[in-house]
Amino acid sequence: MLEKEGFEYRGYVDIFDAGPTIEVQTKKIRTIRKSYNYTVNVVSESQIEKSSQQYMMANQKLVDFRAAYGQAHIVDNVLDLSETTANGLKVENGDILRALPTGR
Repeated sequence: MLEKEGFEYRGYVDIFDAGPTIEVQTKKIRTIRKSYNYTVNVVSESQIEKSSQQYMMANQKLVDFRAAYGQAHIVDNVLDLSETTANGLKVENGDILRALPTGR
């Protein structure tokens, strides 16, 4: 799984558990390269069900970081998501959310 994301084994072993270590530059991680930042727009549950798809999403916070899979709809760099999903991700209208369709 990690190799599909771009991580590589370079012959190093972890000194604490004697397991192999892998590494990658952040900008080379496939999920990061293919995801984008969107402006959050919170809408009703019924609006999401009509024309949405599943996304992997993450807020941009360090202290209250949250990530989740959820239904959303994107138009013109605006990500519509339900109030339930927004609450779970600790975001509100106007916040920035990083998202990637799960059907990559």
